[in-house]
Amino acid sequence: MTRERFQKIARWFEWGALAMVAADLILYAAWVVPVDRLAAGEERRHAELSERLLVETEVIGRLEEFKNAAPQTAQELDTFVNKHIPPRREAYYRAARLMRELADHSGLQLSGISYKLDPWRDEPLRRLAVEVRVEGPFNALLNFAHELETTKDFVMVENCNVQGHQGESLAMRLTAGMYLEP
Repeated sequence: MTRERFQKIARWFEWGALAMVAADLILYAAWVVPVDRLAAGEERRHAELSERLLVETEVIGRLEEFKNAAPQTAQELDTFVNKHIPPRREAYYRAARLMRELADHSGLQLSGISYKLDPWRDEPLRRLAVEVRVEGPFNALLNFAHELETTKDFVMVENCNVQGHQGESLAMRLTAGMYLEP
């Protein structure tokens, strides 16, 4: 084999090798890089879904705890409503009786009670505003307000106004919200 022929064959191998390297680069750019990007995207999606699955599993656990506690909670709510929330037909009577008893116990003169039933807005309980006017010494007024706040009935003191009255006596106008069954 002549040297010239050997160089010609060597060039063909060089060109073939360069063609194979170029084909490898083209295949790498056209196939491997997009597949790597796709795999990285799928890995991110898998990680996000795994994290979401953990969060949803925690939510399911809390919901199952709530579901297991629901019968007991429903029973406790029924007990609370039965003990502390009067039906509508008894609410006015119970409010008047409560205010008279507290005024008598505190040593106050009850000068008036008025009621205003808030409109029902499809809520579980209705609010009955009770406005009470009492007269007496300051300590008795404080005692009355305290006993009203701590009564076993579900009453919320909302507004209280104290004014001077005859001599050492004071007058108090107190508004309380009493809740009742619709």
